[in-house]
Formats: sequence, structure tokens, C-alpha cells
Amino acid sequence: MELLSKKLLLTLARFRNHISLELLNMVNNKQTKGRVMKRVWYTAAVAGVALLFAGNANAVTTTYLITNTNTCNGGCTTGPFGTVTDNIGPTSSTITVTLSSSYALMGGAGVFGFDLVGDPTINFSGFNSSTNGAFSATSPQTNTNTALDGFGKFEYIIDAPGSGGSTPNGTTLTFTIDSTAALVSNSSTANQWLFAVEICNVSGCGNGLTGFAGGGTVCTFNCSNQEVTPLPAALPLFASVLGGGLAFSTWRRKRRTVGSKQQALAA
Repeated sequence: MELLSKKLLLTLARFRNHISLELLNMVNNKQTKGRVMKRVWYTAAVAGVALLFAGNANAVTTTYLITNTNTCNGGCTTGPFGTVTDNIGPTSSTITVTLSSSYALMGGAGVFGFDLVGDPTINFSGFNSSTNGAFSATSPQTNTNTALDGFGKFEYIIDAPGSGGSTPNGTTLTFTIDSTAALVSNSSTANQWLFAVEICNVSGCGNGLTGFAGGGTVCTFNCSNQEVTPLPAALPLFASVLGGGLAFSTWRRKRRTVGSKQQALAA
């Protein structure tokens, strides 16, 4: 995908140069204006199609809300309790869990679970660390079918350093997987959650105020990482292609108007 994107950008640059040459030929050699204009707009149209394909090579980021809990033994109030951001790139994806400041990630095995479209076998990398050490996961991993208290079973599981609420691990978990498959709802419960994360209320992590939270609702307003549609890298180049065509069209109309006035005065 990265190689394809580079080829498309090179093609767009060639289109822009082609338009410049056409305009120079018309001015210097007085070629048929209509024929040149057709070439200009045809080139711009082809460049637009190429731009659509180039845009697909960019990362797509979606942020989901963590909305529901199993009450955390009374320690979890009304959500949302944080967000889960899925940043899908050309060859890999980065997933980031961010809890609100009132909650912390638990310690121990199975602190976060999720599912992916197509159930691919994946490898993990890029885990962040807390004060207790680094998060981790078995690699390669596929379809572990692990139950996370009240939120069903999940294919992929992340482990945290420490053990239980006595060793909370802050508010952030981030890691990268070698797959571009999107998050998908599990099918082991009626609600079909995208993910589940084990959390605790920071005022009582060591006193049993712990439990799981899940979600999957897309966050579109007032999120720490809002849903983003990246600007394609080829857009400025495409704009220059269209800009050249529009500028030429404006020049042509002005020249035609001046010519018409001169002919009227001569008559």
C-alpha cells in the first residue's frame, strides 16, 4: 500500500507537468484551444480518480466509548469510563485504551480483550509501561476464547503487570498489532461488545472496587481522540492540477472577451 501511494503521487506530479506543457504549447504554437482544454480537464479527472485510491492508503482512526460496567462492586458510577481508539494503518494497527482520571487499569492476566474481523493470527509489539512494568501478550495469538466477567468471550487478550487492584497500572494501555483488521463485536453475549477492560475506582482499587467495563459506541464529540478522517497526502498536488486548469480557463475567457471587443471596435 505504501508503494502504491508513492506511485500515485508520482503519477499526479506527471499529470501536473503535462498540463503545464499543454498550456505552453497552446500559447507558443497557437494550437486549437478546444482540444487543449479537453486534455486539461481529462487530466484533472484522471488525477481525481487516482487521489481516491491514494487516500485509501492513509490511516483511519476510530474512537469508541467504554460505556458499561458490571458495577465494580459499587465502585463504578455512570459511564463513559474512557475510550478505546483503533488506528488502522497500511500494514498494522495501534489500539489505545484511555481511562478517565477516576479509574485505573487492573494488574494481572486478561486485563483487556477484543475481537477482530476475520479472526486473524496476530503478533503484538509496542506495549507501553506503567509504574509496575510493561503490558504484554502472547505472540502469535488467535481465538483464545477467553471469558471476561459478564462481557462474554474474546479472541485476543492483553496482560498487565502486577496482580489485581493492589497494583493499579494507570489510565493508559497502548500496543500495535500486525493486522489491519477492524475491531468487531463478539457474539457470546446479547449485547455483543467490541472489547472489555478490567478497571478499578482509584479511591478503592485495593478495597475490592474492581470489575470489567465494555463498550463499542463510536465517539464523535468531545473525545480525547475524536474520530478522524485524515487528509490524503495527494490532496495538495491534486489541488494544483485543478488550479492550473481553472486558471487557464479564466485566462481564456478574458482573452476571448478582449478579442470580441477589439473586433467590434474595428467594425
